[in-house]
Amino acid sequence: MAHLQMITATDHLESGLLTPDLTALVSGKQSIRTVA
Repeated sequence: MAHLQMITATDHLESGLLTPDLTALVSGKQSIRTVA
């Protein structure tokens, strides 16, 4: 499901929603916790 999480992150980035959790997701630190 890692690919799904990345797609979700890209979706949010395109929407202009840059949150701390999203930043961590992009960094690959808390991708699972962010989507959950």
